[in-house]
Amino acid sequence: MGPLSLLVIIPIIAAIVIICLPKENKFAIRAIATGTAFVTVVISFLLLAKFQKGGDLQFVEQFTWVKELGIDYYLALDGMGVVLCVLNSVILFCGILSSYNIEDRTKEYFALLLILAGGVFGVFLSYDLFIFFLFYEVAVLPMYLLIGVWGTGQKEYAAMKLTLMLLFGSALIMVALLAIYWSFFNVTGQLTFNLKTMMDALHSNPTLFQENINILGYQIHFQTLIYPMVFMGFGVLSGLFPFHTWSPDGHASAPTAVSMLHAGVLMKLGAFGIIRIGLALLPDGAATWALPFALLTLINIVYGALAAMNQTDLKYIVAYSSVSHMGIVNLGICAMTIESIQGSVLQMISHGMMTGLFFGLIGIIYSRLHTRDIRKMGGIVQKMPFATMAFTFAGFASLGLPGLSGFAAEVMVFMGTVQAKLPAFQWIAVVACISVVFTAIYILRSIQKIFYGPFEIEKNQYFATLTDATSIEKTAMSILMGFILLIGLYPAFTVRYIFDGLLPVFRNLGL
Repeated sequence: MGPLSLLVIIPIIAAIVIICLPKENKFAIRAIATGTAFVTVVISFLLLAKFQKGGDLQFVEQFTWVKELGIDYYLALDGMGVVLCVLNSVILFCGILSSYNIEDRTKEYFALLLILAGGVFGVFLSYDLFIFFLFYEVAVLPMYLLIGVWGTGQKEYAAMKLTLMLLFGSALIMVALLAIYWSFFNVTGQLTFNLKTMMDALHSNPTLFQENINILGYQIHFQTLIYPMVFMGFGVLSGLFPFHTWSPDGHASAPTAVSMLHAGVLMKLGAFGIIRIGLALLPDGAATWALPFALLTLINIVYGALAAMNQTDLKYIVAYSSVSHMGIVNLGICAMTIESIQGSVLQMISHGMMTGLFFGLIGIIYSRLHTRDIRKMGGIVQKMPFATMAFTFAGFASLGLPGLSGFAAEVMVFMGTVQAKLPAFQWIAVVACISVVFTAIYILRSIQKIFYGPFEIEKNQYFATLTDATSIEKTAMSILMGFILLIGLYPAFTVRYIFDGLLPVFRNLGL
């Protein structure tokens, strides 16, 4: 068994082991979950260290699964996949460290977290479309239970809304993948879900996926019809307007680690799928729909920022902030330039670390004050200096302070968008840049109200017993801050891996 299979299977095996343990043995449950997450971190960084840049797939693991249908178990590593696997492993490790306060159904909670993480690894590593979709479903479905059982507030409503909307997106993705599968068969006579085979064939034969489809007497170009299914299907998970409404409710109801994985990793699967499948296999459809979808992403950016300005619930502020920042990711994809797509992937990583830090800190604050209403907070800096520092750090990363990861990612997206072929993208980039001002407003307002406002015990009875983060919580948050700082100070290291992984996509886009 190769290292890629280990990365996928180890969390799932650990989940099975945890389920078999007595529920009273919470120490062993937490120890196994923590140890498993740490092992994934080690494997991810070893893969990163051994990865040879050059555009070829590495650590390939492939064997025939269902020969008659052309389904292979095909895992492989490229530059984009390796950095996203690092992101997933780090967020998982920090999320589990932040979950030691879970007392209800502990073993089921940690088992579902590990299954979710295994599914995410599978998505990032799959080069067979069938296996890709299988792991995609494994990654998103545990969210229903994680929110519905361990969440707060309107958790059943949020869990059901999230699940139904993501299943709608999955239905679009499944139709699109089957259409691509049959279209490839009609031209080549080969039944296969092999993504690399399709990408290589498209490069050597640009007439692939170029047929017209007759619908009610109208001839519609295949890519023009299928690409919106791919973009919107994956866009549901990445918070694309107007399908974003599940995200704030899901964030607000989810427990801390689930919010960290939800915003830090799961939302990235949507953008990753658009790049991996939409841009790589349907370049003409992407070009046709570039401007309409770019306008939707612009609504994401501006609306998300304005909505965050009007929230008083701390989780809703960060949730709408995620809608805005994921709009930047999707904008870079729509611009379809080398700089903008690289910036989108870098923004995925930056936003993953940043929101993981945000939601981890919100969990720390909520566990002590028992409220997320910023109107009932103030002067926390006097009792929680570490949390104050870490939240301020995350806020500065969110508003794009130079030297932190958010700045480099957003600059790449905006500069790449200006260079897009359609002149309208220049104006879109200008409006998107202006939205950074709104981001600064709600971030600085939140920091002022929560940490530096007047300390009034009348606001909240728990102020008197307020304590700072524990050593375990500090460790988890410090890890995330370290990555945000490292990426911000030296983004070129990460961008080199990203560029390497995107070379086949750029080739098929003609860039």
